Amino acid sequence: MLDFVINMMQVPQFVLDYMWGKGEACKIVCTQPRRISATSVAERISFEKGENVGDSVGYKIRLESKGGRHSSIIFCTNGILLRVLVSKGTDRLKPEALRKAAKRDISDITHIIVDHFCIQHIIE
Repeated sequence: MLDFVINMMQVPQFVLDYMWGKGEACKIVCTQPRRISATSVAERISFEKGENVGDSVGYKIRLESKGGRHSSIIFCTNGILLRVLVSKGTDRLKPEALRKAAKRDISDITHIIVDHFCIQHIIE
């Protein structure tokens, strides 16, 4: 189990290092099921990088946020990600799709949103 946790913390760093190596910027959002998980993983990665939380690695949980537009890796709770997706990216989604998704979990909702935008991209 410990190897899995360590690897999950390293994946965003590997992606970020790869993109920076190519000279490209990227934003990585990682969800955690609990607020304490989001904050502690962000703190751990920041510590490993020798930075303060909020520099290149931050977190956003209900009523608290460190980092922001300049952070390349953001850890957040599932609820925060859902709020962002619903408020910013679903203006064109059909209301019945959102009602059905509200009865499910985050993976179902993100699949509905991703499927919708993939279809829109194909149509356009």
